[in-house]
Amino acid sequence: AAVRAARAAVDEGPWGQTTARDRGRALLRIADLIERHADELAFLEAIDAGKPITSVRDSDLAISLDSLHYVAGRARTNRSAVAEMPDAAVVHHELLEPMGVVAEILPWNGPLWTGVQRLAAILAAGNAAIVKPAQLASLVFMRFAQLLVEADLPAGVVNVLAGSGAVVGEALVRHPGVDMISLTGGIESGVRVLELAAPTIKRVSLELGGKNPNLVFADADLDAAIDSALFGVFSLNGERCTAGSRLLLERSIYDDFVARLVERVRAIRVGDPLDPATEVGPLIHKRHL
Repeated sequence: AAVRAARAAVDEGPWGQTTARDRGRALLRIADLIERHADELAFLEAIDAGKPITSVRDSDLAISLDSLHYVAGRARTNRSAVAEMPDAAVVHHELLEPMGVVAEILPWNGPLWTGVQRLAAILAAGNAAIVKPAQLASLVFMRFAQLLVEADLPAGVVNVLAGSGAVVGEALVRHPGVDMISLTGGIESGVRVLELAAPTIKRVSLELGGKNPNLVFADADLDAAIDSALFGVFSLNGERCTAGSRLLLERSIYDDFVARLVERVRAIRVGDPLDPATEVGPLIHKRHL
């Protein structure tokens, strides 16, 4: 039903006839809704994903709003192009068109900002979206979906489906009415999406995890390096695809750097994610402990 609604929105409904200006204005209306409900959305993200509420306010909400404002203007600058060819009788015309229906599969460690950031780009280009929140953290995006009703979008432009990746996610990836898959998640999920998308030759955009090193040399600003190392591995409760999970240190600074780092780590405030002083909240699942 969601795919049918999305297809109708882009193939038959008014959304397929909108201008970039129209779509940009719609994104700004969504941004206004997020600003008006910022405290509620921050609360839901904190209790559902365990993220410190200060981080949600300063980072997740800020990135979401910045993405909507940026893409709303960027939509107007997408232009087709004509290229000069070696043969004067040949004209190369590049025409930019929407993909159609894009399914967006969200992670549990940043459902609000990852979802809004990608949704902004999907809608700005004239596509319809089907968003599947993560099973472990779907609350904030389900509430966001309710708010979208007030954004005066045509029916079927944004559809939100909660459920497991094995059921809802795989059904979306397999569905011939879906033109593109955008996944933010783990390596295993990315491999599975590629396998399931192959028979219908869908476009796929994957943002997966990594095991990223911090490199620190003797001539570095060590205070700044320690700040960056702490942020890289402990922000977002350490549950992030861009976490700086390893430190590669020049031997001459090794002992001093590690001693100072350990001292700073011991001072990290672990606690209730709704406490503004908390720096690390509860992990998403007991397995992660």
